[in-house]
Amino acid sequence: MYNVQLRQYQRSQAAIATPLGQIAILLDHCAGLMRRVKVAVEAKDYEGRYNATDKAIVIISSIQSSLAVDRTPEAAELSRFFQEMILFILEVNMKEDLQLCQDVEVALTEMADVWRVADMSVSKAETIQSERVAAQL
Repeated sequence: MYNVQLRQYQRSQAAIATPLGQIAILLDHCAGLMRRVKVAVEAKDYEGRYNATDKAIVIISSIQSSLAVDRTPEAAELSRFFQEMILFILEVNMKEDLQLCQDVEVALTEMADVWRVADMSVSKAETIQSERVAAQL
């Protein structure tokens, strides 16, 4: 029951989130998938491990493909980060490396935090801009 309610709440949050917030949510989900991979590796659940790594790769690839790498060096750097995460996830799947799995989970969680901070900064800047416009009227 609790899990159903939690998932409904998470879906509603994703629906109203800004694009930057949505990316943070997706990266958090990928970190959760890496936790599932660890459990699957320990349980020798090969299908579960494959499904979780496959989902994480699809999500990360989608985020990576949405970057405008030709516009800024930062976007190109993010693209390289996501490419490395994909390669590490493939390695986790092949070698069942629990430490690498943990490292990827931490990296994805930290990257989600970065996107959340960026989202808050953009929101704050938009609020300040709106207040300036309103003050001029």
